[in-house]
Amino acid sequence: MTDTYIKPLESDYIRKGAAAITTNAETSYTREEQALNAISALNTALDERAMVPINAAEPGIYTLGSNYRSTPMLSGETLGDALGTLGVPAAGDERLLQVINAPSDGTFEVGTNYRGRPVGGGVSSEYVESQVETLPDVAQRELLRARARRVVAAPRRTTAKALVAIVADDYPAATLDIFAPMMKSRALPWSWALNGNTFDPGYSYAGFSAGKSWADVKAMATADGVEICNHGATHADVTSVAQMKAEIIGSRDRLRAETGQDVLGFIPPGCDFPEGVQYKTAPLIGTKGELALVGTAYDRWVNYGHAWATGTMNNPVIGDFVHPLDGSPRMNAGRQWLDFPSDAGVSAGGIGEKLIDKAVANGGGVILGLHACYIEGGGAAQRMTRAGVEGFLDRLKARRDAGEIEVVTMTRWNYTKIGN
Repeated sequence: MTDTYIKPLESDYIRKGAAAITTNAETSYTREEQALNAISALNTALDERAMVPINAAEPGIYTLGSNYRSTPMLSGETLGDALGTLGVPAAGDERLLQVINAPSDGTFEVGTNYRGRPVGGGVSSEYVESQVETLPDVAQRELLRARARRVVAAPRRTTAKALVAIVADDYPAATLDIFAPMMKSRALPWSWALNGNTFDPGYSYAGFSAGKSWADVKAMATADGVEICNHGATHADVTSVAQMKAEIIGSRDRLRAETGQDVLGFIPPGCDFPEGVQYKTAPLIGTKGELALVGTAYDRWVNYGHAWATGTMNNPVIGDFVHPLDGSPRMNAGRQWLDFPSDAGVSAGGIGEKLIDKAVANGGGVILGLHACYIEGGGAAQRMTRAGVEGFLDRLKARRDAGEIEVVTMTRWNYTKIGN
């Protein structure tokens, strides 16, 4: 087996000695200077190269050393000798050695990725490039989070009070005509989860948008300080990964254009998405299940395309939707619905108020959601009377005015620290 080394493109950031790779390498050696000198002595031509074409004489397994400061080590017996001089077990260290399975004879380009794990053989260069493509997503997320932190910089980012966020979903007619005036008359901040296709022909709930327009939404939100949140484009199940960007990012960008807001957060609709991400059939994102999101298209477009996102995660300590807030986004935080039949969610001492009581007692934050169409006269089967909703809001306002809680928009909720 012969090795030659290729210098990466200047634009290829993933192969330029990132701090994460350096940290991983430093944990593999206790004598950094000795390791560098030993490798340099073995081959002075190695400088900052990270892609290695492996010339496979025949199908089979080939071993390649991982990088140190993004520099590939030698392969074969020479590699083993070099590792031995550094105190690495002769059998190899899983953090340092890669096994490449060559499917046939020929040349295969092999790279390394985060924490020095192999990206594979044969098509590894394509995989590495795909990882390079995700770097703008990381940059976008950090820019959005920086923007969110600026939003909450005034009046403060720290409070000793429990935080309550109220979110209305969808249904422009009932939200604008019934719910928005209730909130405005009490000077209560709130957030609105909207679909990018809300006023398009064929929209899922077009009947509840009749008589309203994006101009109405923008005018009310601007005048009342209501935060618009991305709720996906269609409020329908997404059946393929290919549709995800249009459904998530397309909706975000449409909402930005129509409302003039930053649209920093994502609130998932009760729908199913590819790769097992479900919010309708069998919600998977519970106390532990949110890890199932990692690496999915949903993860990429939601968690990297927004400064924050809600989900169904609860607080495992108390088993409820009271979240500890430390000024960093509480990703995939679950919320409590208020629109139960017979005013059960909004009655005095009811579901909503019991959760707020828990937030006050535990020093946490809660998100309370509703659909205005279920308010008396909202167009759907009634679940809440107007008197019931207004009574709940009156008591919420009284607790706020007494200094017991703060009522905030979703970005402030995610980027405010609760503490002394």
